[in-house]
Amino acid sequence: MPRSDADIAERPCPLCGHVFGQAVAPYVEEPAVAEVEAVALPPASLPARRIPSMVIGIASMAFGAALVSAFLPAKVRDVMTVQTVLATSINAPASNTATKPAPAVTPLEPVWEIAPLPREVEAVAVAPPKPVEVVPGGIQLIRLNRPKEVYTMERIGEGNTIKLTGKVSKLIVSGVDGGATLDATELDTKTISFNGRIEGNATIKLNMPNGTLTFSKAISGGANIDAQVPGGSISFSTPGATVSGGAKLKLTGKSVWFHTRIDGGCTIDVTVSNLGSMKFLELAEGSKIHYRGEKPEAEVKISPGRIDESSECKRH
Repeated sequence: MPRSDADIAERPCPLCGHVFGQAVAPYVEEPAVAEVEAVALPPASLPARRIPSMVIGIASMAFGAALVSAFLPAKVRDVMTVQTVLATSINAPASNTATKPAPAVTPLEPVWEIAPLPREVEAVAVAPPKPVEVVPGGIQLIRLNRPKEVYTMERIGEGNTIKLTGKVSKLIVSGVDGGATLDATELDTKTISFNGRIEGNATIKLNMPNGTLTFSKAISGGANIDAQVPGGSISFSTPGATVSGGAKLKLTGKSVWFHTRIDGGCTIDVTVSNLGSMKFLELAEGSKIHYRGEKPEAEVKISPGRIDESSECKRH
């Protein structure tokens, strides 16, 4: 740098420090210093004296944010809150816990059940306890007007006399005790079924053209049965429907079948109508069957079972 002549020899150059008359040292390039990347240490490695300052700094930031948000409009605060939540959720580190995949579910095919076809159900009317009219002679008269219903009678007790009139679809009798009487000659029906025992000098009177009469329990004890079913059927339908004990039967029907044993000195009179038939399994102990056609010359088909020496089956 220019200086006065008097200063050149005494004062060094203010820029390069050169003194006139001194030898200049050759220029040597200084070695480059490598840049070291700053590494952030985990919080546990920070010195203990710096923790209070960090806590104070975080608290100050929180207080400042609360103070600023207090003076902001509500809409601005809401936007900032949403942005903060989004930023937190985006920058949050992923969880190290692996999510277990849901098990595969195989959809089940629906099972379709076929409903049964509807079937017609008969309405069953149980005998009422007392719509009974007592007529002269001590007869209990029951008037029925149920042409589409099944009428079921409880067992007729000893000594009672009952008369049925009117119309029903079917009559079911649960049995007749000794000395009792059932008169259904004026009842209009096509089916009568006796599901209980008939015994002890009981009396039954029936008139049912072209109908179906069934006995499924034993008849005994001197019972008297007069059943007129011309053109229809009379059946003693089970082995348990035995006829015994001196019972007396007078029957008329197109088919008369005894699917059981007849014994004990019974007397049975059968009229076979409409060129019908008669069948029995066994006749024993002095019992008798006398049969005829509806007309004297009418043919009657007979299928006799076993007959012991004391019993007989003949046409008359």
